[in-house]
Amino acid sequence: MTDRMGQGMSSEFIASLTEIGRMLMTAEQDWCLIGGAAAALYGAHEPPPSDIDVLMSVADAERILARHQIAVGRGSGTAKFRSRLFSCWKGTAVPVDFMAGFEVNTKDGWVPVPPKPVLDMPIGDAVVRLPSVKDLIAMYRLFDRPKDAKRISSLSALPT
Repeated sequence: MTDRMGQGMSSEFIASLTEIGRMLMTAEQDWCLIGGAAAALYGAHEPPPSDIDVLMSVADAERILARHQIAVGRGSGTAKFRSRLFSCWKGTAVPVDFMAGFEVNTKDGWVPVPPKPVLDMPIGDAVVRLPSVKDLIAMYRLFDRPKDAKRISSLSALPT
């Protein structure tokens, strides 16, 4: 890992991550952050994330989000991404997108993107879970968007 991990995060971002970590302490299955938030936590040169993306299991999403009275949509998506359950929660300073049963549409069809946490990162009085840099890069390659190419470049440049 690098000494840049988590540097330069705003207090709003830290507070939002702390709330997510507290909320998901009761998760029974794997969950992890992805997207710009995960890249930023690893120290990638990123603009501040406009949201925080969380991958989790369908069972945990149904149970935990209901307990926190967070509305959940079923079967939502776009031509590129879809989730069996999805919620855009604005209960923290930085909005949170919870995704369960997440898939990406590739040239080979819809591909599941399961959470693969390997690092528990303390944030405030909680812990957030991150996939490995290698898994994040593989995810970004699968997503195949211009912002993901920038994330790949930035993460690839980090010392190991």
